[in-house]
Amino acid sequence: MSIAGTIAIGLYLNQQVSGAFFGNTPILWAGIIGTFLALGYTGDPVRLGYKGFGEIAIALGFGPVMVMGAHYVLTESLHQNVISEWNWIEALIASIPIAILVMLIVWINQFQDAPSDAAVGKNTWVVRTAEQGEWMKLEKPMRLYKQFMIEAFLAVALVGGLSFFTDYGTVYAFMAMLPLALVWKAFKMADEWMIKWNNPEADRQKVPYELLLVNVSTIGIHFLTGILLAVAYIL
Repeated sequence: MSIAGTIAIGLYLNQQVSGAFFGNTPILWAGIIGTFLALGYTGDPVRLGYKGFGEIAIALGFGPVMVMGAHYVLTESLHQNVISEWNWIEALIASIPIAILVMLIVWINQFQDAPSDAAVGKNTWVVRTAEQGEWMKLEKPMRLYKQFMIEAFLAVALVGGLSFFTDYGTVYAFMAMLPLALVWKAFKMADEWMIKWNNPEADRQKVPYELLLVNVSTIGIHFLTGILLAVAYIL
């Protein structure tokens, strides 16, 4: 029902912008791609989440697809539905840190589910990069989590840096680096959790859920960074 409602809203917006429900605009294509990613994440026969493409689907759907689609609608008064007048590069650049951060919400949540995911053949990247043994060794997926988090904030810095020598980005984007304090805390908690997980006497039914504070921090990092980037562009 939610997907059907979303499609209806998208077609209505497309009609308002182009004059036709199925007018050939970026709104229509954002809707088509977004619907495919949503249905194909776990739906047969695609099952992106089971084949190692789930993280990419999340990043694309909640990053470039969503941001660029919304940008096209909100800036319609500027480009008048003329594609060549639409500043899509700006929207794409702004979407990159958001895409990485929302993907990391899913990534860190997969740690709790990794053993059961592996058992049913759901090959998330946490499962793919973990080392199998007496128990799953999760150091590599945790290192990748940290690496992607750093890259997300490098992308934020890029948004700010581009404003000094191009017409893209905004210098105010640097204030979206403030959540780095929460990133440091999340990394510290993740390191403490890894020590518990690697304890041979660990209760592997209980310990996974002690990572929930890192999950919540990751959500907060995404939320705060997104809000601050939005404010940066408004300013």
